[in-house]
Amino acid sequence: MKKINELRLMKTYTYIEDLYLRTGAYPTYREIQQAMNYSTLSLLSSDIRRLKKKGLLVEDEHRHVRLRKEKEKHSYRYDYPLLIMSDASINYSRLDDDEKALYDAQDAYLKGDYELAISLSKSLLSSSIDQSILFGARFTLSWASIYTGEAVYWKDFFKSMISYEPKTTSEKLEKELLAHFLTSLLKVKGNCPQWLEEGRFYNLRNEAYPFAGLLFIANGINSNIENSPTLYEPLCSFASISNNDAVQVYEDLYLAIAYRYREHDDYLSAHLNNAIKTCLKRGWLTPLVEVYKTLGGVIRPILEKENGSILSRIDELAPVLAGGYNKIHLAMVGDNPLRDLTFREVEVINFVHAGLSNKEIADKLFLSTETVKYYLSSIYAKLGISGRKELREKVNKFM
Repeated sequence: MKKINELRLMKTYTYIEDLYLRTGAYPTYREIQQAMNYSTLSLLSSDIRRLKKKGLLVEDEHRHVRLRKEKEKHSYRYDYPLLIMSDASINYSRLDDDEKALYDAQDAYLKGDYELAISLSKSLLSSSIDQSILFGARFTLSWASIYTGEAVYWKDFFKSMISYEPKTTSEKLEKELLAHFLTSLLKVKGNCPQWLEEGRFYNLRNEAYPFAGLLFIANGINSNIENSPTLYEPLCSFASISNNDAVQVYEDLYLAIAYRYREHDDYLSAHLNNAIKTCLKRGWLTPLVEVYKTLGGVIRPILEKENGSILSRIDELAPVLAGGYNKIHLAMVGDNPLRDLTFREVEVINFVHAGLSNKEIADKLFLSTETVKYYLSSIYAKLGISGRKELREKVNKFM
């Protein structure tokens, strides 16, 4: 039910935004009720309050609903998960030097210049004192190292993420969101946190919604969930809220994969064309390379028509990606005894390893002590051990 409510909320926001883009006018409550088939005005009022709380809508004295002004709606980078937003290219001059370097590193990655992305990220790690910049640099290093096969950057990033102590509920959820997204890149099945599966997005800041949608689709693909891909569509509308071209491209590509598996060629073509159009405009190769093994048969004829010169570069990068990915997958997932654990269970292990009590772990993870005991029981069962001492001995070298 919560998932249905959240999808309805997204559809309502999309209706208001689309109406304004088409007509330059904002709707009244009554117009929204009729267009979106709300059973009562009180239900609509509740959804409007939720959208206002998220900072997406404001309301005037005549009971019209309107979008928050552009200058109020957008920020230039996340506080957490600490990534430069791709609309930073429009506001590049307003970034500080560290933000520009991180944006350049991520842009270089998307364009296929992995050596530059790694070099800029390493430079930030040695020069910046801004924790969010350092976190973003580690993330970019792990991202780009798929092409070099250096799992050390993935391990460093996960160590920094596991040890990060969220200050708010939204930070806790976004930390988990990003961790699950990265492990989804390693094709880990059943990788969606339970709160996201249940549609409980209301504690997320609006910048995190696109990543929630992206993870939701990736988990559906990796786990071969039989849901129709059309169920994912409302989630993707929130990519446009942050003007994040990178997230929109990946959502289009992931949806194209989902529609290919379900043999919906028309929807596949629509999303694939959107992704290719943006990639060509921004000079991005990497997103197309990453899905080339799955979608190459339909990507190639489109690129031959639009811009055949980049096909040779994609053909060159594809095997490099495959080789680096296989190395990282083996190092991170292969024989590691932690491979069957969830991210939350790994967090609990980290605090046990540091000598914390169940009560102290519960306080740091915003959980009850009973929930921590449940996680420990699951960990012991999966690893075939009976207590804390054995746990420390078994996982010490992997932590």
